[in-house]
Amino acid sequence: MVANVSTYKHYHQIYVLNELNESTTPNKFAEFCLQLQYQKAREWATSKESMQSASSMCKNIIDGIEETFAKWKPRKKHELIKVEKIQRKKALHKLVY
Repeated sequence: MVANVSTYKHYHQIYVLNELNESTTPNKFAEFCLQLQYQKAREWATSKESMQSASSMCKNIIDGIEETFAKWKPRKKHELIKVEKIQRKKALHKLVY
């Protein structure tokens, strides 16, 4: 029988569950639960749904750049801005020290 990764993980989990018995300490059980949570989190993070793999991120960047070029509108070559002196704000009363 040729086993793929998912069947290996399944058998590994069954083996570990068989190892956990009544004499198992709470710390060992908590460690086992954390390992399962980390495994599930890693499976989700590397899935296509999360799009957190390197290939998915590169694809998103390429799509974003292509969308930018499709919506591109060039700016005017010259822009005139009126420049005025800003009037200095002055206190209308004498300062008392």
